[in-house]
Amino acid sequence: MKKQFPDIILSVLLALLFILLQAVVAVFVKVVFGSQGLMLILGVTVPALVIVLLAASINGTSLKETIHWGAVRGRRVLPIVLMTLSAAVLSSEMENIIADYVLSPETYSKYVEDLSRLFVMDNRADLLLGLVSLTIFGPLMEEALFRGVIYRGIAKNRGKPIAVVTSSILFMLVHVNPAQFPAALALGVLYSAMIARGYSVTDTFFSHSLFNTISAFFFYNIVEFPGMSVNKGAEVVHIPLYLILLALATFTASLLLVFRRFDGRDV
Repeated sequence: MKKQFPDIILSVLLALLFILLQAVVAVFVKVVFGSQGLMLILGVTVPALVIVLLAASINGTSLKETIHWGAVRGRRVLPIVLMTLSAAVLSSEMENIIADYVLSPETYSKYVEDLSRLFVMDNRADLLLGLVSLTIFGPLMEEALFRGVIYRGIAKNRGKPIAVVTSSILFMLVHVNPAQFPAALALGVLYSAMIARGYSVTDTFFSHSLFNTISAFFFYNIVEFPGMSVNKGAEVVHIPLYLILLALATFTASLLLVFRRFDGRDV
């Protein structure tokens, strides 16, 4: 029986290729067009699309089959929304804890500066493109690559548990910034487990896009709340305990609904 592309080693190489192509495309777009927003969109779209098309060609599948795209059913939406909203709160506090107890103040300040340098734009056009990249193109391409191509390839060849672990670790590592590793790993495991349970990349993209949209609202201070908004200073502000407890309860309940109510087919 023919193996499905990619296996574990090739998946690692694809993740490295993704990082390399991101850097090359980003530099090219920045130099040629001088647009930070366009750099963010093309920097994630072009590398992921190249790899997805390569996988489709090698496996002899359509683009839709390659990325495991499907329709969203109405009964899935509310549990996924609740799961994502609560995950955003817990993820923010996880980063706060890491910044306060693991990283030095200097390292945390550098982390905030790096985020600002990447996502703070000089003009409205770039800001709009950056938001589109953060909320649509980024989540779509990452889900197509890591939950579509990489997870499914490893799952077919090595089984679902190994696929969940491997694809999640690779998803974490491509975020590069160590302060984002725990949240990226947790989301990677969550989304890979959803695919293993029978959900499609459409569902994980919906959650990923919503998660990034919430993050963008707080990053740009469109909405402000202690511990959720990115603090441009050195001091770390934690989310109030009552909100953390509410988020934990909501996340647990919604997680049960997400994984118990859906009886879709396996991968």
